[in-house]
Amino acid sequence: MKELPITDADLHAYVDGLLEENRRPAVEAYIASRSELGEQVAAYQQQNQLLHELFDPVLEEPMPVGFKTKPVAHSNWNWMRYAAMVGWLVLGGLIGWSIQGRNPELAAANGFPQWAAVAHLVYSVEEKRPVEVVDEQAMVNWMTKRMQVKVTVPRLEELGYSLMGGRLLPGEHGPACQMMYQDSQGRRITVYMTRRTGKETDKQGLKTAHQDAIQVAYWQDGVLDYAVSGAVDRNELIRVAEAVSTRIRN
Repeated sequence: MKELPITDADLHAYVDGLLEENRRPAVEAYIASRSELGEQVAAYQQQNQLLHELFDPVLEEPMPVGFKTKPVAHSNWNWMRYAAMVGWLVLGGLIGWSIQGRNPELAAANGFPQWAAVAHLVYSVEEKRPVEVVDEQAMVNWMTKRMQVKVTVPRLEELGYSLMGGRLLPGEHGPACQMMYQDSQGRRITVYMTRRTGKETDKQGLKTAHQDAIQVAYWQDGVLDYAVSGAVDRNELIRVAEAVSTRIRN
């Protein structure tokens, strides 16, 4: 019988403990034969561990008194449960970052740096679809319409980072967007922006925070909050963030 090819779905199932036992030896052999896949799987496992540490306590809380539910057909339960778990884990990772008090710097910061950091963690490890839109002009038009303010794409080639594309995200108080860049070593940084809830402000100074290996530089300018995130040296991230801040204004 011909062996089925190993897919990205197999890798995710392996990481999540959902892979069929008769499929496991082939997947493990495939991972072992490719060093880059070993690093990718390790990143997926680290991401899962962090999200579980952040939000599992909330999942274990009892159902609120008076909360009404309807019976769900068994055939629909598995995919609904999976979708809900994924949504809650991601949302919990974003909101729970400061609640769990894992890092005083981010806990003391406004909400948007926390959302930016976890959005970076979630999407920067993706190989198949790290961004939703790769066409720069289409991305600018899309983001400008949703953010209701002119969005500018900063050019970072001279710093060694090429634009991969971007995506829209849910923010703490409304829509947000993320642009992703990559250098020749495969390191990725993301530029995150979201609208402020208050009135327009003058440009606020650059601040930094970190969560484990993820560095975040963030600031406020006009009606938008900005954050640059990446698993890079703090000085390198500040260099990139300063360039982003300048070029978004020009």
